Amino acid sequence: MDEVPPEGRTIKKDNNKAQKNLNDKNARKYVERLINENFSDRDIWMTLTYDDEHLPPDGDVDAAIKNVQKYIRRINYQRKKRGLPNAKYVYVTAYNPDAEIRWHHHIVMDGALDMETVESCWKQSSRNEVRRLQTDENGLSGMANYIVEEKNRVPSEKRWNSSQGLRDPRI
Repeated sequence: MDEVPPEGRTIKKDNNKAQKNLNDKNARKYVERLINENFSDRDIWMTLTYDDEHLPPDGDVDAAIKNVQKYIRRINYQRKKRGLPNAKYVYVTAYNPDAEIRWHHHIVMDGALDMETVESCWKQSSRNEVRRLQTDENGLSGMANYIVEEKNRVPSEKRWNSSQGLRDPRI
């Protein structure tokens, strides 16, 4: 039988770790659903890296995010020149100094612009991967889980960013 606390006192359970795990799981599910709802195999998945000359300082997530935002502005400029609307995208910035993972960005973007132009707009490195999305029996879930997986994320940091105008995922 459970102990009844004296009046005015509550039993405090340590659910902090369980809640963090649940929040992480729900955030992953949301991004997975968002990507599956808004992107298909006609769209692009890219991994953008940095060379030594352009590498953001250790731990400076703001500098890394500023670089990817400049990149998206360049993409939208190229799209505007071609009479296309602004890009639809979801991006994740990844970095882990403990595992010696360098700064890089995973971006899922609509495929209205050719892959050569998309790759040439990134000025921070010449070694990037740009490829078409490939759906499997689970849609784009495997790729979505891969890009959102962050082992040692700073708790106050946002894990992903997206463009405006994406359709909300159906649950």
